[in-house]
Amino acid sequence: MQFLKLNNEQEKRAYLPQVWPLLDASYRTVPGGLHFASQEELISDTDEWHLIVLDGVVLALTLHK
Repeated sequence: MQFLKLNNEQEKRAYLPQVWPLLDASYRTVPGGLHFASQEELISDTDEWHLIVLDGVVLALTLHK
């Protein structure tokens, strides 16, 4: 298991295909929902991502603005 700190666009894009669906599913039923209109906005409006990754699969994440 790895703890990753991603803080540049290239690193974030590598995990975006896993991160976006997790966020979408997590916030789908939350009033106010996901505060990012697009994947591009997610990348540009966040400073750092913290990911827990096991065998290349993102298990958990936090995003920091």
